[in-house]
Amino acid sequence: GGIQTMDDGKMRMHLLLQQLELTEDSFVKHFENASIDRFTVHKKNRQWAFQIQLQAVLPIDVFTIFQTRLIEKFSGIANILLTIQSEGKDVSQELINQYWPLVLKELSDMAPPLKDRLLKQQPEWNGQMIHLTCGQEIELRTFKKKYIEQLSDVYVGFGFPKIAFDFRLVEDTEAIAQAQLEFLEQRRLEEEMLGQKALEDMQKRDQNR
Repeated sequence: GGIQTMDDGKMRMHLLLQQLELTEDSFVKHFENASIDRFTVHKKNRQWAFQIQLQAVLPIDVFTIFQTRLIEKFSGIANILLTIQSEGKDVSQELINQYWPLVLKELSDMAPPLKDRLLKQQPEWNGQMIHLTCGQEIELRTFKKKYIEQLSDVYVGFGFPKIAFDFRLVEDTEAIAQAQLEFLEQRRLEEEMLGQKALEDMQKRDQNR
């Protein structure tokens, strides 16, 4: 595709926000000093790729509105690919959590059981890396081999700095607890039945006297 570099990326960004009718101050303040760094047209697959430079990762509601309007505006003309780079390297647990469902949505080739495993948990950010858990050795291997890099790259595309991911094997405590309960219940029933039988035996013996 042909690449057009922009003389005035900030001006382009300003015009784009006007085109998308996103001009309220409360919205525009998040795009202060923002610029469209690259705009690439891929004619073959009718794709327009916007690369936008921002000061910080957008709050999730602002990002969602912006992305939705952008896709809707040009839906008849092209498929939109939006990549964000932000200068701010601040990452918060809140932002990571807010973007988590969107990040998983981008991993379209992930097997449903694996995706479910990730959807059910909140990523744990300790300031250095994101910790996630899985319940089986085979999951652990798949995540490490195939998805750590992808997860990190998707976050980068939303404007985050490069984040390291770590998967830990955690025995499925819920399943274990459930099994434990069932076992105890089973034992209680057996003991009850044994007690009942012992009682009946005693009564029989009494009658036979």
